[in-house]
This record gives sequence, structure tokens and C-alpha cells, in this order.
Amino acid sequence: MDEDEVLFEFDADAPEAPSSEDGATTTMASSAVATVEEDEEDASDDAGNVAMDDGLDVVTVNVDDGKRMLERESYVFVDCRSWKEYDRQHITKPPQQTINVPLADGDLAESWAKRATEKTRPSMKLLIADADGARARELTKALQDQGYANCVAVEGGYEGWTAKYTTFGRPVPPKGRFVSTGKEALKSGLDLDDTVAAAYEENWGKAPPKYGAEAT
Repeated sequence: MDEDEVLFEFDADAPEAPSSEDGATTTMASSAVATVEEDEEDASDDAGNVAMDDGLDVVTVNVDDGKRMLERESYVFVDCRSWKEYDRQHITKPPQQTINVPLADGDLAESWAKRATEKTRPSMKLLIADADGARARELTKALQDQGYANCVAVEGGYEGWTAKYTTFGRPVPPKGRFVSTGKEALKSGLDLDDTVAAAYEENWGKAPPKYGAEAT
């Protein structure tokens, strides 16, 4: 064998090594896939967030995500309507996850937040809902200034919530259709006060529940 002859074993079945150009293409494709996956994760995390252009650094969630947070993530629903409105109708399911901190006409958000600290703790996770969503973000920001890191505003407030779900957590049925509740069928198209139908279903065969001072 000549000294200049090179010895090596050739495997005919071995895959051909990619060229530098193919390798660069593979790396770019992998990076693109990773970027898309990161974007999808970010989009999933922000799916329930509602963008607002009011200069407040506050998270706002839609009703569907707020309901999920209430039922699965141990959030407490802070109802900012008057005591009279709250006593007449409020969210009852999940049980004992709603509190009332009334916001009076003309109240400053800071004053309301101080009253809210008397019924809550900074470690609690809170959904802030006023009557129609007009001041929920402002109230949430005031609570954040009091050291509450886990409070979010509910888009549309209590009215937006009950337009989509009943006080006991069921979807509001379309108008004019019969809906089975397990014990009776109610026609949602009847010209009745919404609270009458809600109380009828929730308290079937029982005395109406009492809250606050009436319960003592």
C-alpha cells in the first residue's frame, strides 16, 4: 500500500451529512417553530384580558374568564353595587365567594378601597365588579395601591355578568325558550322580573335565604 493512500471504511447506508446551507435552513426553521409556540403561549395567557386605553395598569377580564377564575381559581367576587341591590340579587354559586363593598354615588375610589380592606386581605384573589363596569378599573387600581396584587376588573360589571350567566352560574337562556332546570321548566320569555325567576329556581320549596343583618 502506498504511503499516500488514505484508509477509511465507507458505509453505503449512512445518511448524507447536511450541507452548511441545509443546516442553516434547519436551524432557522427550528427557531421559527419555537417563536410560533412562544407566541401561542402568550396569546393563550392573554386570551381573557381586555385591552383598555385609560392609562391604568390594571388587568380586565371578560365574563367567561371571570367565571372560570371564580369557579376554579378561588377568586372572590367583590360586588360594588349598593347593599339594597346586593340583598335583592347577587351571585350565589359558588357559595360564599361573593362579598359586598358598596360604592356610593360620588365616592372616591380611594375611599371605597379603604372600606374594601376592612372585608378583604391583600393576599386574596379578587374580581372587582361595579354595576356596569364603568368604574371597575379605577376601583381595582385603588386596591392595588393598597397592596393588593391579585385583583382584576370585570368587563361590563355585574350587569354584563348577569346578562350572560344567572346568579347560580347557568347560562342565561335565549328569550322565549323553555329551559329544564331539573325540577321545573321555566319559560324565559315570560314578562317577569329576572330576580323572581332566579329566586324561584334557586329556592324551590324553601324559604328565601337571608343575608347580612337579616340572617342574625
